Amino acid sequence: MSNGAIRNIFPRILAVVFGLMFLTALGWAGYDLLGQGGKTLRGFLTSNASAARQPRPKAAPAPKPEKSSKTSESAVPVRIAAVSRGRVQDEIRQNTTLVSRRVTAVFSPIPGIVRSVRVTEGDKVRAGRLMIQLDDRESRLILAKAKVAVARDAAEWKRQRTIRSEALEDRKEYRDALHNFDTWKITLKKKINDRRRKESEARRLNLAYREKLASQKEKDDAGYGLTQAQLEEAEARIQLKRAGREWKRVQALDARKLIDEGTFTNARFAYETSKAEMELAALKVSQASIIAPVSAVVTERNVEPGDNIATNTRLLTLADLNRLEAELRLPESQWFLVKRGQRVTISPEALRGKSFPGRVARINPTIDPESGTFKIIVNITHTGRGKLRPGMFAVVRIRTAVRGRAKLIPRQAVLGDEERRFVYVVKNGRAERRRITLGAFSGERVEVRSGLKAGERVIVAGQHRLRPGRTVTVLK
Repeated sequence: MSNGAIRNIFPRILAVVFGLMFLTALGWAGYDLLGQGGKTLRGFLTSNASAARQPRPKAAPAPKPEKSSKTSESAVPVRIAAVSRGRVQDEIRQNTTLVSRRVTAVFSPIPGIVRSVRVTEGDKVRAGRLMIQLDDRESRLILAKAKVAVARDAAEWKRQRTIRSEALEDRKEYRDALHNFDTWKITLKKKINDRRRKESEARRLNLAYREKLASQKEKDDAGYGLTQAQLEEAEARIQLKRAGREWKRVQALDARKLIDEGTFTNARFAYETSKAEMELAALKVSQASIIAPVSAVVTERNVEPGDNIATNTRLLTLADLNRLEAELRLPESQWFLVKRGQRVTISPEALRGKSFPGRVARINPTIDPESGTFKIIVNITHTGRGKLRPGMFAVVRIRTAVRGRAKLIPRQAVLGDEERRFVYVVKNGRAERRRITLGAFSGERVEVRSGLKAGERVIVAGQHRLRPGRTVTVLK
């Protein structure tokens, strides 16, 4: 743009600026005439002109609003409740998950192909029920072959036992005959000695009778005794001859019936081996039928018909839904508060308002050094006709102590957090803040261990709008 053009525009801009200033001054003058009641435009302009020539003073800070006095505040309507006495119990609370007391995993004892699966998840089974059938045709053929071998070896074993029995009977007869022969030899020897003694006695009495030193009767008795001894000796000789002939006969018979111990032992070994093989084949046939080891509910199924499974493949999982338990991990500070047999209350999250009884069943005697906790097992004594299920989230409460005259207030009166608890107390028509220490909970009321006295009135409604010293109005 040329210098001439600039010189032509500049006067126009000045004219516009002065025009705007004039209109602004005229507006303020009109406002002042309306607001001040009697000032002239000339006075307004004169005052403004003189003010424009003087330096403008700094703006004074805005006055702070005065706080309203306590007496001017409106009273806050509240509701109150008196600190009462009542019965409470200390308890340990912990969240946990319910599990079945008896979970049984069913594995395959042998490899094979699954022919049929007769159960599915959710089915109730009784102990001994057939659940899965594997292909057992080959095992049955092996079993049939083993039975034939057992029958064959059993017959041979029986024949060898018969032979041995007969041989043993002959051996008994042999031993009896030998014993009888030896007995009569001894008997004959005794009879000979007895006969010789009586011969000597008879000679002595005959000599004495001749010399008139013995009577006729004594001589006759001695002769009778000698005769008797001679007869007994003759009888013993006869019996000894008979026993000798019998022993020789049995001895000759035993020599012809000697027992072959090797054949007998081999027959017994063959029979026992084939019998064991048959039992093994029968076991494999039975293992092809997977039966329920316990009465329970099928919670997991891992196979389908046609699957080729290996040994120790997990097939099913069974759980007893009527016998549930919960595992808790408690800090070591509570070690002496828990005892076996203590009553327990279980409150499932899914069944709000319902609780089920239980008892402390087992307490681990050691404390985990890493976590500083110990484990307890709680048995649930009543499952509510199947309402409880494994895997449910529940709150477990263990009662540890009972106090009969505890100070109680409604729960809604308590404010603050876990570290600082407080309530508002009505005193002389004003709200007074009190820090308190809580104890056990009892329904909708909570125990106060410190900070309040029995009979004092705590605010249970409207306390969220209060601050210490605020005036309150108690609603009835």
